[in-house]
Amino acid sequence: MTTSETSAREGVRSEGVRSEGVPSEGGRRFPLAVWMAIAIAVALSAGALYWTPARAGRSGPAGPGMTAQQVAAEYRSEAQSLELAPGWQWPVDVTPRAQGPDGSPMLYQAGYGVGHADLYWFYTWASTAVSSREPAAARAAALRQLPHVYSTALFTRGLITDPSYYRQMIDAALKGDTTRLQEFVRANRPAKQ
Repeated sequence: MTTSETSAREGVRSEGVRSEGVPSEGGRRFPLAVWMAIAIAVALSAGALYWTPARAGRSGPAGPGMTAQQVAAEYRSEAQSLELAPGWQWPVDVTPRAQGPDGSPMLYQAGYGVGHADLYWFYTWASTAVSSREPAAARAAALRQLPHVYSTALFTRGLITDPSYYRQMIDAALKGDTTRLQEFVRANRPAKQ
């Protein structure tokens, strides 16, 4: 076998540089740019499953979409069933963005408002539980409230993707290690208070 035959068989240019691309079924190679374009197209298509402009249709993979006003109504309804930590109030404006980045109306999944109300409720108790400005008795009372999150829609309707994160964080806090809870409070401070 000649050097050029060996180089061709191994996908090496005659200068000793490996040719770019990924082999296909016929032994042909597609340029790396083609594979990158395919990967980008797949990623953008997957993203489109989670956000769709309203003009594209009123339903998606999770069912019919909700307008920003419907989300706000859902949030307020859930808020009526939850008691915030002492000193906290519900935000006045809970309406999410009504328009997407392209100016078209936004649609939200059912449960979006409920989930955000539950998260706000949880945040008020979590932040009280780790606040150095609160007396020890108030922090202890707030810690006892945290397991009630398991009876909210976040858990009962499966609105969060990783319930173990909350379980581990709450279990550790109840045993005296509030490190994760403090991190949660720092990372999730609500924009609207």
